[in-house]
Amino acid sequence: MGCKQLIFRTLLAVLFSFSSIFVYCQNKPTYTITSKPEEQTPITLAIPVSPALTLSKRDSAATTKSLDSLVFEGYKDLKLDGEQKQEGNNTILYISLGKKYPKIERKDVKMRATIDKNIAAVLGISETIEISNIDETIDSWIEILAQKGYPDATLEVNSDNQYLHITGKLGNKTSITSIVIRGYEKPPKAFIASLTDQFSKRIWDDALQKELIQRLQTSPYFSLDENPKLKFNRTGADLYLFLKRKKSNVFDGIIGFGNNKSEKFKLNGGIRLEFRNVLNAFEELQFQWQRSPENAQNFNLKFDFPYLISSKLGIDTGLEIFRQDTMFASFKFSPGLTYSPNWKSRLRAALHLEQSSSANSANNLNNTTDFSRVGLSLQYRYTLPNEMILMPIRRRFIVQASGVQMKSLSDVNPVLNPQLISQVSAEYLLPLGENTSHYMFLSTQTNWVLAKNKLFFENELLRFGGWNSLRGFNENALVGNFLSFASLEYRYVIENRAFLDAFFQAGKHVNNSVNYDAFLYSAGIGFNLSLPFGIMNFQIAHGQAPGVPFRLGNVKVHWGVVASF
Repeated sequence: MGCKQLIFRTLLAVLFSFSSIFVYCQNKPTYTITSKPEEQTPITLAIPVSPALTLSKRDSAATTKSLDSLVFEGYKDLKLDGEQKQEGNNTILYISLGKKYPKIERKDVKMRATIDKNIAAVLGISETIEISNIDETIDSWIEILAQKGYPDATLEVNSDNQYLHITGKLGNKTSITSIVIRGYEKPPKAFIASLTDQFSKRIWDDALQKELIQRLQTSPYFSLDENPKLKFNRTGADLYLFLKRKKSNVFDGIIGFGNNKSEKFKLNGGIRLEFRNVLNAFEELQFQWQRSPENAQNFNLKFDFPYLISSKLGIDTGLEIFRQDTMFASFKFSPGLTYSPNWKSRLRAALHLEQSSSANSANNLNNTTDFSRVGLSLQYRYTLPNEMILMPIRRRFIVQASGVQMKSLSDVNPVLNPQLISQVSAEYLLPLGENTSHYMFLSTQTNWVLAKNKLFFENELLRFGGWNSLRGFNENALVGNFLSFASLEYRYVIENRAFLDAFFQAGKHVNNSVNYDAFLYSAGIGFNLSLPFGIMNFQIAHGQAPGVPFRLGNVKVHWGVVASF
C-alpha cells in the first residue's frame, strides 16, 4: 500500500472515531450557532501532523478534536483532498469543508460515563450516569468544583467503545481571605467585621455557602441581589457579596373584637411603628400603642443601636407607660447596654427603674399602692430567622431575670420587698418533612415573680393574655405572679403566599394575692396572607377558664396587617 493511501485511510478513521482524550480546564470552547443551512464556497483547512505519518496519541487527539469541532459546527460534508505537501517537519493535509448545516448541538450525543468517586462525591452525583451535551456538562462541572472550593480542578475524559471515563485532580481547597461588599453603600463597619470573623479563613464549600446565604437572606436590612462569587488569588479567594438595601420600616396594625368582664362588646387593638436603618447603622426606633377591652392602655418606646463605635457593643433603651382605667398608672424606664457575639445571639444588661401611682392608695379599695422598683436586669436572646416572609422566625429563645427592690411609697403600711422578676420563652418552627407545606409551630413562655412577701399589690403584678400570649383572652386581662403556657400550632402553607393554621394552648395561672390557682385553655383557627402591600392576618380564638361556661360571645377576633415601607 502506498504512503499516500496510508495517510488518507488513517485520517478517515480518525475523522469518524470518538476514541479521543480531552483535557478540560478553565479555558472553555465557544461556539457560534447558525440558524439555517447556508451554501458556502468550498475552502481548505491545513492541519499539521507528524512527518512519520504514524499519528502519535497526541497528534491523534489534537487532530480528532479539530475535525470533531468542525463537524459539530455544521460542516458534515468534510472531504479529504488527495493533494498534500510537506512544509518543514509537518505534512499538510487539505480538507474541503463543503456545505454548512445548522450547528449540531452536543446535547444530541448521549453516552454512559463513569466518574471518579472523589469527584462525584464533591459534585454530589452518582459515579455512573448518562451525559448529554458533553462539552457543556464538563464545563459546568469545572465551574461547580471552583465554587465548591477547588479552583485548580481539572477533568480528563477518556472513551472506549462503551463508556466515557472521567477522571481528574481536585487540587487544594480554597479558603476565604477577605469579604468585599458590592451594591450596598457604606454598610456598618462592625457588620463587615462580624461577617469577616464568621466566614474568613474558612474553607469554601456547600455548607459554608448555605450558611452564608441564610445569614444574608434573613436580614431585615438588606437582601442578596445575586449569588456570592469568588475571585481567586495566590493564597485563597476574595468573597464578593452583592447586597441590596431593603425597605425595612414596619407598620403593624391590629384590631380586636370581643367582650369585657361586664359582657359589653368592645373594639380594641394596637399600632406598632418601627423605623429601621434610617441612619444606615442597623438602628431601630419603635413606637407601640395598645388598648384592651378592659380600658387599659399601653405605650412603648424603644431605641436600639446595635453597633456602637464600630464595635459589638450597643445601646438598647426602653420606655413603657401602662394605665389601667382610673385605678393606677405605671412608668418603666430601662436603659441598657448590649453585646452581640454573633448575628444570632445578644446579651443585654440594663437598669430596671419603675414607678407606679394609684388613684385609690389612701383607702386601698382596689388593693393598689404607690411604689417604686429599682434594680438590674440581665437578658440573653438567641434568634434564628427564617427566609420565608410569612414565618420570619425559625427558632427563638429568651431568658431574662431582673433583681429589684420594691419600696411602697404609701403612708399606710409601707413595705420593702426584694423581688426577682423572670421570663423564659422559646419558639420553634418544625417542618414536617423535606420540601413540605406542613409545619408545626411550638412555643412556650413562663413569667413569674418571686418575693420575700408573697402577697402582692395588684399594680405590681404581671399581666398576660391577648394576641402575643393566651390568644383566647383579652389583652392584659390575666393578672398574677405566675403564668406558664405552651402552644401547639399546625400550619399549612399554600405556595409560600399564605398559610392556614389551627392552634391549641394550655397554661397555668397563679395569683397569690387573691388565692387563685387554675389551668387555662385556648384554641382557635386563622390564616395569614401575603399581599402586595404586606401580610394580612386573621384569627378567631376562644379561651376557657375553670367555672366559666362556654359562651359564643367570649370568642375573640383579631385582624391585622404588617407592611414594610
